[in-house]
Amino acid sequence: ARTPVLVSHHKAVGNRNFGKVEVTLGLLDQARRQGLDTYSDIYPYIAGMSTMTSVLPPWVLAGGLPAMLDRLGDPAVRAQIGRDIDAGLPGWENRINAVGWDNIVITTVNTAGNRDLEGMTLAQGAAKRNKAPLDLLVDLLLEEGGKVGRITRGSCDADMVRVLTHEHTMIGSDAIDADKAHPRQYGTFPKVLGEIVRERHLLSLEAAVHKMTGLTARTFGLGDVGLIEPGRRADLVLFDPARIQDTATYADPCRFPIGIEAVMVGGVWSVRDGRMTGRLNGRVLRKASHGA
Repeated sequence: ARTPVLVSHHKAVGNRNFGKVEVTLGLLDQARRQGLDTYSDIYPYIAGMSTMTSVLPPWVLAGGLPAMLDRLGDPAVRAQIGRDIDAGLPGWENRINAVGWDNIVITTVNTAGNRDLEGMTLAQGAAKRNKAPLDLLVDLLLEEGGKVGRITRGSCDADMVRVLTHEHTMIGSDAIDADKAHPRQYGTFPKVLGEIVRERHLLSLEAAVHKMTGLTARTFGLGDVGLIEPGRRADLVLFDPARIQDTATYADPCRFPIGIEAVMVGGVWSVRDGRMTGRLNGRVLRKASHGA
């Protein structure tokens, strides 16, 4: 179909898969040599964030949240989930088997009765509740109406660097906005500029900025953003290359970075002298009809 391909959050999860990004990057490069547009995006962390329901076998999720919760109340279903985790299923990305109960962290719950589990791994929470990890997982989902956040520690630094430094990789971020968010929500771009560029010398400053701005704008055809040129939208960030650094951690994720002096959004200062001005001028970015 000659459709462009983007592998988003390009990574390999679990010890058994470390190094396989060489293969996946090679496949994208091969397709590019054959005339296709191929890209990746990545954030500079080896742990990812999602919902706890996504570690379950796919059949458990069929029909949406109410149907899932009905199934989880059946002891036979719980037993089958355990067997599927142990044996795997064709085509299923079995995160629990790949990384283990001790690398899946409970980040957010809704009820006060389970708040003490936030920040614990499923293994730690199971020990605290004197339950098997699977029982804790199912009970927690039932008690929280299926709404439990997780962080999974499952990738490795070498793979992250391989993907991040690849010519056609963009740097991006997302997160579930919560009290225990992923640190990428606050720290992605400063972490690249401080750690990857200044401290580890894995990218030039120019290459890193391009991966965050111009490459993304060009890839998605966003028209007048992404570059500093006459006639472009004035989206500007003034930062100190010698100071910029993320401060967000997994334990304390909602912390702002240092070293950013000012931010202009569409010609309006939203940050001056390191402080928010309260003036918001963002807009939805849409693909330009004429490309970029």
